[in-house]
Amino acid sequence: MFALTEATATYAELKVKSQSLAFLDSDTRLVEQARLEQEFQRDLYDPKLAIYSTATHCLANSIQLQDSFIAYEYSSALSTLCLNLPRSLYDHLLLPESFSDWGSRTQALRELADPGFAFFAIASQAPRYEDEMPVEQWLQGAVKSAGLPELVTIEALALSHIQQVRNEQIEGSYSDQAESLLSIGRDNFTQRGVWGRGVLCMEGMYSPSIRLPPVVLGDGHVTPVNPSNTCINPQSIEKWIDAIVGIESSANKFVRACRY
Repeated sequence: MFALTEATATYAELKVKSQSLAFLDSDTRLVEQARLEQEFQRDLYDPKLAIYSTATHCLANSIQLQDSFIAYEYSSALSTLCLNLPRSLYDHLLLPESFSDWGSRTQALRELADPGFAFFAIASQAPRYEDEMPVEQWLQGAVKSAGLPELVTIEALALSHIQQVRNEQIEGSYSDQAESLLSIGRDNFTQRGVWGRGVLCMEGMYSPSIRLPPVVLGDGHVTPVNPSNTCINPQSIEKWIDAIVGIESSANKFVRACRY
């Protein structure tokens, strides 16, 4: 799960860094471009940063993709799709013959609707990379090879699941906040799509259509990414953080009590 979320985050970070070079003069841009590429390659093979590159290495090796940046783009798309994959589709997921070595574990992972399992299964059967192949075209082929419906159908099922979650919401102290987040999540989903076609990039961060939470800095200071599109004001998020700390503390006490 962490590897998939980090694949999408790392690709977005790389794209923003790459786009930011356009603001530099030509000489400085060449120097910074070289430095960025060196940093990218170093991090890609740093074992301490494996969580950020595991999904990308897995996919690149499977579909024989040599370009590192494109590998991150593809792994980000597939990761986002798997994180959004409706539970009902796991029973339709075809598995490579090599997965038979796992025995009953494959069925257990199906029942858990494990996104990492879906990623590995789809990546293992996905079509090989071809030069200049658009990511959406490749992804259509990948889900077809894995026995899943077209992307437009998967997206419709995911939207239906979002609505189901909203309908099952339980009234309580935080129901208004939950309803707000679910509404924002649905709006952002419709903008980005089931595989992240509206990737978080320089344009996306300043687009009024994508609503982002503010950033909590290391010193506790809260600042919006863009004041015009933040979904939570800084004062509210500070209260939320305090509330979450209290909830986690109570949950930990409950778990410890259940052990006795």
